[in-house]
Amino acid sequence: MGSAAYTFEGYALILPIATAMRRPQKISLLLVLVMTLCAILAIAVGGLSYAAFGSTTQPIIILNMPSQSAITQTLRIIYGLAIIGTTPLMMFPTFKLLEPLLFGGRSGKVSLSVKAGKTVFRLSMIIAVLFVAAKGIERLDRLVAIIGGVACVPLAFVYPPLLHLRVFGSGSSLRARWICVSNWIIVVCGVCLSFYVTFGAISLKADAPKELVDQVVSELNALEQKIPFVIRSRCGKTVTQRGQQYTHALLVELESGDQLQTYADHPDHQTVLSKIKNIISEPTLAMDF
Repeated sequence: MGSAAYTFEGYALILPIATAMRRPQKISLLLVLVMTLCAILAIAVGGLSYAAFGSTTQPIIILNMPSQSAITQTLRIIYGLAIIGTTPLMMFPTFKLLEPLLFGGRSGKVSLSVKAGKTVFRLSMIIAVLFVAAKGIERLDRLVAIIGGVACVPLAFVYPPLLHLRVFGSGSSLRARWICVSNWIIVVCGVCLSFYVTFGAISLKADAPKELVDQVVSELNALEQKIPFVIRSRCGKTVTQRGQQYTHALLVELESGDQLQTYADHPDHQTVLSKIKNIISEPTLAMDF
């Protein structure tokens, strides 16, 4: 739910794009065409992914694909380039909103100190975003879901009706009353949806589907065929209650202790590790000997 709500992030760009257009009166047509295309792509990618992987579908579909495949590597590169290319565009509304509060109406074109101050401010914002991303990379799906619930849902369902109320909601006519009631209904629903999505993102996971757990166990057992210096990799479900809250155990034997970090950083290990983090909520216990 949170990952789906994250798709509303682009709503913040509508007004800046309309302001920058040569013919802003065409924004309605452009918005309809773009939203239709995005909806078709989202439904197609989501539907085809679930049809291919079923209940084992990951929130980030690339995690379901073979890590060493040329197609997977190409998709990762394209995705990274897309993030790099759209970051300035996504940060633009933030700068436009906050810079007037910090620098007033002063322009960096006529004042070198103002230009330097704006540059430092923008760089600081980008570093802050990078810091949050670095901290959340271990649970990227949960970070995306939290952002979707806290920021993107209000952006789509709370702020627009409030702005519409501000412009058209005054008056005592029947139309004005209808605008007021309908917009407040949308606001209330948006706030409830935001709380629901955010709570679902930060709450503990329910028991993972058995099919997904079995797939992860199978992939862990297959590491000895994929990683040359792994002598043995055995994963299985505990058969007694002596393990307390732990349900599965993994034993990996390497040729040398010096290869431990290489094993930890190996792409095949990282791929299955990301799947493990998506299906467990309890702390894990690891020992190296």
